[in-house]
Amino acid sequence: LALWKDWDNGDLTAGKDMFADSVEMHFSDGSSMHATKDSVIAAAQKFRSTFASAVSSVDAVMASKSVDKNEHWALIWGKEVDTDKKGKVDSFYLQETWRFNNDGKANLMYQFRQAATPPKK
Repeated sequence: LALWKDWDNGDLTAGKDMFADSVEMHFSDGSSMHATKDSVIAAAQKFRSTFASAVSSVDAVMASKSVDKNEHWALIWGKEVDTDKKGKVDSFYLQETWRFNNDGKANLMYQFRQAATPPKK
């Protein structure tokens, strides 16, 4: 949840210590990356900087443990409203699934997205 707040605040370096040294991310647009935490944060910060603002709201959070693999997961559902630098607003629902290593650091994330409003005809 702190990472979502960092996204809203526009400073992703604040959450740097929440990531493992190597991070794998799968985004809602079909793209993915597997890189060092510094590279992942730099790429995410570059993308976040294209927005004038981002406002997230969380609907639900669920912690889960995979007992057969001894993995810890967090599932987050919420809504994000982004405003680009020209003033265009886009809103959508998100579901993110995060995996944490034994040190409590995020090392894998899957993201899914649904438009909040139907497209205009």
